[in-house]
Amino acid sequence: GTNRVETSRTLKEAGANLLRLQCMNSWFRRRNAAGPKARRSNPKAAFDFYKANGIKVFVCLECASTNAVDENVEIVQWLVDNGYKDVVAGFEMGNETYGNPRYESLARYWTDFIVRAEKVWPKLPLGFNIGELFEGNPDLAHMRARLEGKDEMYRSTYFSSADFNQFSTRFMLAMAASNQLSKVGHIVWHAYGAEDPYSCSYHGIKRFRYFVDLYPELLKGKKWWLTEVRQRSDEDNRC
Repeated sequence: GTNRVETSRTLKEAGANLLRLQCMNSWFRRRNAAGPKARRSNPKAAFDFYKANGIKVFVCLECASTNAVDENVEIVQWLVDNGYKDVVAGFEMGNETYGNPRYESLARYWTDFIVRAEKVWPKLPLGFNIGELFEGNPDLAHMRARLEGKDEMYRSTYFSSADFNQFSTRFMLAMAASNQLSKVGHIVWHAYGAEDPYSCSYHGIKRFRYFVDLYPELLKGKKWWLTEVRQRSDEDNRC
């Protein structure tokens, strides 16, 4: 059963008016699940609830195949057809995909998605995820060369640069090469841990700015979405 009234009251009391749908693909897919043990979802009931209560949602999509492109376009079409555009805060292009060595190869699928989705929802709000670059090397040219180089970067300490920084850079450059990065208006960051010098602090903000400074011709002017934030988590035994 459901309790829309109680859920609405609880969310409003908590100030929860912005939610994130990380598993949108599988959740949307399960709306047609059949069989006695099927866990059928009801996205329409959920989005009707969001709309009635003034709740905005980030829709996190995954896109690693042509079938995924089709499904993502179907989701966008469904949102438009049902009048939910005003519910969507934005579309996240994957959840922490910067950790995937294949991130660069996904650019062709995201390119296809953007071209097709914009025919359904012109200038739809999009954001792509970048792995936080902990190492604040002041030599920007040297850092760019490392990020774009073939020599893999390995994380030796919590606050060192890593391969996921290269994966982020390669994906970004691939999207720029396909002429679609300009249509992605936001950068998605995840910030964990507020203890100096972790990410959910001004130290993290400075590092986010640092990556933009590395590639101003591609990133300057793009707004940020911090879609995962937790003040305590990553500090070593200080939670």
